[in-house]
Amino acid sequence: MTQLARSIVSKPDWIPGESLMQSTSANDEETQLRLDEQWITHLLNTLKLGNSVGMDPIAVDAFGKLDVEYRNPGPEINPKGQLTFSPYAQLLNEEEIKSKQAKERKRTLQSFVLHPPDDEEDNDSNSLWFEREALSRRSSVSSVSVVSNRGQPSEDYPACDDDCWLRRELYSHHGATVAPGEHVNGPLAPAPIYKPLKSGETRILRLHPVPKDQPISCELLTIQIPVESEDSEHWAKYDALSYCWGTMLPDRQVLCNDFPLLIRANLYSALVALRSSTQIKDLWVDALCIDQENVAERNMQVGLMMAIYKGAHSVVVWLGDATANSGIAIEALKQLDSYDWRTSVLMHSHTPTCHSNLRVIYDAQAALFERSWFRRSWIRQEVTVSKTCLVRCGDDELTWYQLKRGANRLKLVYRKLELESDMILPPFPKASIEPLQYLVRGWVFGQPVIAKSAEIRSIWYYHGGSLLDLLMVGRVFDATDPRDKVYSVLGLAKVPLVEADSTSPDTNPMVVDYSKTTSEVYQYLAKYIINRDRNLDILCILLTHRNENSADLPSWVPDWRVSTGYAGLLDCWDFFSSKFAASGFTKAEIQDQSMPEKLLVQGLCLDQVGQLLDYTTSIPRGADVPYTPVLAFDKSRHLRRLCRTVYEYTGLVPRDARGEDLIFILHGAKIPIVLRPVESEDANEEDLPEFEVIGPCWIPEIMFGRVMKAIEEGLEVDVFHMYLV
Repeated sequence: MTQLARSIVSKPDWIPGESLMQSTSANDEETQLRLDEQWITHLLNTLKLGNSVGMDPIAVDAFGKLDVEYRNPGPEINPKGQLTFSPYAQLLNEEEIKSKQAKERKRTLQSFVLHPPDDEEDNDSNSLWFEREALSRRSSVSSVSVVSNRGQPSEDYPACDDDCWLRRELYSHHGATVAPGEHVNGPLAPAPIYKPLKSGETRILRLHPVPKDQPISCELLTIQIPVESEDSEHWAKYDALSYCWGTMLPDRQVLCNDFPLLIRANLYSALVALRSSTQIKDLWVDALCIDQENVAERNMQVGLMMAIYKGAHSVVVWLGDATANSGIAIEALKQLDSYDWRTSVLMHSHTPTCHSNLRVIYDAQAALFERSWFRRSWIRQEVTVSKTCLVRCGDDELTWYQLKRGANRLKLVYRKLELESDMILPPFPKASIEPLQYLVRGWVFGQPVIAKSAEIRSIWYYHGGSLLDLLMVGRVFDATDPRDKVYSVLGLAKVPLVEADSTSPDTNPMVVDYSKTTSEVYQYLAKYIINRDRNLDILCILLTHRNENSADLPSWVPDWRVSTGYAGLLDCWDFFSSKFAASGFTKAEIQDQSMPEKLLVQGLCLDQVGQLLDYTTSIPRGADVPYTPVLAFDKSRHLRRLCRTVYEYTGLVPRDARGEDLIFILHGAKIPIVLRPVESEDANEEDLPEFEVIGPCWIPEIMFGRVMKAIEEGLEVDVFHMYLV
């Protein structure tokens, strides 16, 4: 009730969140409680007097706390723009928000120096120490938050005993899986195994039961895709396979519908490992259940893949064949998932033999997480919607949560070796673990994907947990086909899809169409987002989402192929950290999806790039923050540099900016944009000027809607239409 009241009730003479400071001081909870009581009192008094309750949403952060800067001018609150923390999304994701709140409270308490009560009978439930212990026990990640930093036995870190799990002899109990089957070097004649599919249909692969040493025999069956709201007894039961295609050409032969068919080695290994010698096994496998040569069918089936994985009895993750140490890695993941075993390993001092074995375990797990499956774009959808998720590597099996928790604990193992042993360790494989941070089984639309602290009312505030958030995180993952960077998240983002040849309004649909080039898909997507949200927020991420290989895209289109190795997710501070609202409440122009290469915008030119300075600065946290610290600008490392504009303002501009570049405020853009005039040989029919987008910039004097407010008060400026190319 408290959260709901704070979220939906507006009181005209009181600004919500005005006195609430976001810190870890001891007064936080008391202040928050007082504000909650004020809201409840106001709500009850309003209802008691018979007055209507204002339903205008106010801003709350990820944990339901009030917007501390609600006075700050910001973009229009529009539910169609997919707000993350509107009351609707908050009620929809109540359990997720509670979980996040508990995790945040745990992190806060861990920063305090707390000691257990002297009196064992003193078990006051309000004690911060008891609260921290309770939260630690409830943690879904780890019940061990620290490791020994001493290396010597002590009262807190006793020496391990003779039956220590790390003292036993380690061995890989499974060799590499041997996948029988005939290697075929040349292509086979096309097999007539595919019949046309109707709307709502897909195929499953039925594996026939044969001994493990026999070649694979299977058949394709057409089924209706299960519908969640209907009786599950009437639907076909199948498991969906999540695996990596690999780069090798198909060279393993199977018998499908009595026709010889070539498949890739990794899929062949998976089918050998998953089939039964006594029972039939029904699987959904994209490489076989979709006619990959039929573009129209691919388009249709890709649009249904979320429903296919959601309707599966379970999702089976295939990491690949067993290797020399993969069995050790998986056994340790299971053992360390036990609280007792985990405590005995991480909270005890160990012998050199133990450390040696722990190093073997660490290396084995690090190698496991380097497998290519963890970086596939499609796995986010496949894991998220699964009813049950099992992980297979050769003949070894573990649950999804054992794998995920083990990845989160790998850093603890690394730290223990680093602090307590004399071993020289390679750098921690952060890039290998990073994708797992964004694989959340049960994730729901509207729940932020990038679980970092961003400023309330920043651009991220209006897009966290939506399509743009998912696309940005997608840079962490790989895709053999770069168009799948987009298509793999459409289902998660609840994007309405239409067939490629249908006629539909510009502002609603997204099309899965593999006949389009990567450039065409990325352009169509950018215009779809602009039309849907009526803003140009997508231009604010261009600095971190384009590089020297983006020349096939118009300058206004983000390149989803750019990896985080070029620029990290949080390097895009224009998106996450600042509340600019340069264009006030103006809206972007509706875009013509049929017009390639060009983006129609409206705006006003306010300044020009002048003197480029040989310095850059750190993330600005607000429009009037001083420039500290100032660093020497290095074009090979920094994306932004300081400059003095023609009108003698100081700001940050893109590193590729030049003296002739102009500074615009575009309608619907929360950040000023640097544009460069382009001389076009083919003039457009409207004879509109054309510009290349250089990127967003930061000039305090023209942000926070100040220019738009001045225009409302009588400032005369020329606003005109133009094309971005």
